[in-house]
Amino acid sequence: MKTFVINLDKNTKRMAFMAEQLNRLGIEFERIEAVYGKELSAEEKRLAVNRFRWWCARGTMPRDGEIGCALSHIAAYRDFIASGEDCCCVLEDDCTLKDGFKEQLLRVEGWLELEKPQVVLLTNYTKERDDGTWRIVPSRGDSSSEAYVITKAAARNIVERCYPVCMPSDSWRFWVSRGWIELYHAFPTMVPSTWQLPGYASDVCPQGEEILRVSKMGWMKKCVWKVGRIVGKLLSSILI
Repeated sequence: MKTFVINLDKNTKRMAFMAEQLNRLGIEFERIEAVYGKELSAEEKRLAVNRFRWWCARGTMPRDGEIGCALSHIAAYRDFIASGEDCCCVLEDDCTLKDGFKEQLLRVEGWLELEKPQVVLLTNYTKERDDGTWRIVPSRGDSSSEAYVITKAAARNIVERCYPVCMPSDSWRFWVSRGWIELYHAFPTMVPSTWQLPGYASDVCPQGEEILRVSKMGWMKKCVWKVGRIVGKLLSSILI
């Protein structure tokens, strides 16, 4: 199974950390140069992002970090599809890998039905029960594209339907609802959450960046927003 590590050029320490972990575990990998959304020109964003479809699907306009992350995963899928492999592992550069990670990959690879559009998440941000036993269970969604295994059929479905990018890279629930992928969680979890670690800083959602929070809206603005979401979801069901 091919393993890709998505890494921004500026994050050399993160790449060194990932390389050390993967080399120690005996896993060959290929680095994917991540897209830094803030450095994209207005024209590059216009060509690479469908903002209207994004708003329909999400109810917000895309942030630079989300754009860069989505484009980075698309780049990994394109390299994977061109490689001739039937499945691959995609890792972002902030992963901490447990000692059993390689064994987990081998088990997942043996479990996959490669002709199907399957994605197996190696993280567990939905906090599903993990009793330490090996198993793969169906999932409707999660909130991370930090570490997962994906088949070529699933990668093709996402690239063909979501480029120009029209939603974040971890829109698993949406893709499941459209029948584009089958989603699963692998246990025991070999990639623990990094979001809660002290000092952790995301390149997708930098600290201090304004994020839409419906709970803080006034009642009139909230009503308008909810009507907009109804319209957006209806259009999304037609357009996407």
